[in-house]
Amino acid sequence: MIRLVRLKREGALGRGDLVATRRLGTCEVVSIASPHSLTVRALDNQTHYRISGIDFGTGARLREV
Repeated sequence: MIRLVRLKREGALGRGDLVATRRLGTCEVVSIASPHSLTVRALDNQTHYRISGIDFGTGARLREV
């Protein structure tokens, strides 16, 4: 299981943000597919991973900026 432990910004997550994961280390957000799924790129090996099943809570929503 991959677990997000920290966000670069409070309250919003977008492309280019850095997230720390327990198994992949620090990753950059590449895209957000849904409020429960995102694609990240591991900074140490440049590999892309799809992380799904994330629970950001009932208030999570996808918004264009």
